[in-house]
Amino acid sequence: MTGSAPETRPSAVQRDWDNREYTLKLALGVKHLSRVLDKFDSSQKARLSQLSTQLTRLERVLDAAEAPLDSASAFKT
Repeated sequence: MTGSAPETRPSAVQRDWDNREYTLKLALGVKHLSRVLDKFDSSQKARLSQLSTQLTRLERVLDAAEAPLDSASAFKT
């Protein structure tokens, strides 16, 4: 009775293929995650740049609005 019973344990070749498939899926997942994070990083940098520009503009407007008030308070004292 040799060779007629099905093998219950996976062979070394099958385990090797399974390990390679797992490694490939893991590597593809890491690459995908890396692309997503890079895209997120660049979009956030662009948004922060826009916010910085807007804040600078608002600071200039505020400084221009405060200047007459400062000069008026200087005359009172």
